[in-house]
Amino acid sequence: MAYGKPATVLLGSGNEISEEKLSKLPDSAADITLRHFTGTWRLDTARSETLYAYLKAMGVSDLAIEAAMKSEADGDTLHIIDVHGGQDAKFTITRRSRMSDKTMTFPLGIETTITQNSGRQHRTTVSLMRQGGARIVERTLIKDRHTFTVTRTLVGDPPNGMNCTQVLRTPTQAVVTRRWFNRADPVVPECD
Repeated sequence: MAYGKPATVLLGSGNEISEEKLSKLPDSAADITLRHFTGTWRLDTARSETLYAYLKAMGVSDLAIEAAMKSEADGDTLHIIDVHGGQDAKFTITRRSRMSDKTMTFPLGIETTITQNSGRQHRTTVSLMRQGGARIVERTLIKDRHTFTVTRTLVGDPPNGMNCTQVLRTPTQAVVTRRWFNRADPVVPECD
């Protein structure tokens, strides 16, 4: 393994495992607002769990997993996030790494269909949750009939960190990967 510790793999029906069991909020979450998310975030590979189990459960080949792991270990992974509230609320995320650069924009609370280069379609809904503090939750249905569902919950970790819990549910397991990001730029003015 290139860095970090392994993710948690829970066996059994992935759909029967409760969200509360999978993503406990840190105590600092109550102080988070939208402005904490907007900015550039660098993956903290020393604290983060690897994507090995996540990619394996997705059916990614061993060679591609090895390349992804090496890429994260050898270069920065950045997430550039822009969140706008209000009537036209939207969430934009740019993921930059040695493997790829990709930008996606989602209206908050509205399902969006994304077509990959391969032609495969994903349905994604991004929502803002405020129980115990602001959380951005991205749910993606990757294959038809709920074969794979990914839930990513970003929880602010003030003043300069962010926790991201990725939950991949399959019919036989749930893979929980906890990742930490450090802010690479100052907090933007209040935008809630």
